[in-house]
Amino acid sequence: MPWPGRRASIPAAARIPQRRRFCRLEIVQCGGCGHIYNAGFDLDGADDLYGAFVLTNTPVSKSMVASVKDTADISLRQAMENPVVLEIGGGAGALSLALSERAQEVHLVEPSKALSADRFACTRVTYHRSRYPNAALGGGFSTW
Repeated sequence: MPWPGRRASIPAAARIPQRRRFCRLEIVQCGGCGHIYNAGFDLDGADDLYGAFVLTNTPVSKSMVASVKDTADISLRQAMENPVVLEIGGGAGALSLALSERAQEVHLVEPSKALSADRFACTRVTYHRSRYPNAALGGGFSTW
C-alpha cells in the first residue's frame, strides 16, 4: 500500500545501476508529516530480506566508529538526562550501543535474523526482533 507523498528527484550521478541495487529505490516525502521514505521497499519480500543473515551498516573502520559516536553525541545533546531511546531499523546496533553509554535504556527494533540479543548482553540495549510498530513496546520513550 503506497503512502501519499511526492517524489523527490534523485540526481543521475547518484543512481545505482539496476544490477547492483539492493532493492527498488523510490524516494518520496509524505505530504502530511514530511517523513522521507523509500516507497519502493517491497514489504512482501521483507521476510526474505531480513532472513538472509546479512547485516548492514556495521562500522568497519575507525572513522565509521567515530561517525557513529558523533551521531550519538549530536542526538543526545538535545535529550534530557538519562533518556529512554527507541531506535528503529538499527541494523547491527552500533548506534544503539553508542547511545546506551549515556541513556537510561535503548530499545532497538530490527527485524534481521542476522542479529542476536547476545550482542547486547551487559549493555543498556534491549533488542526486539520485529518490525515497527511493535505493540509490545508500549510507550514511555523520551522526546526531544
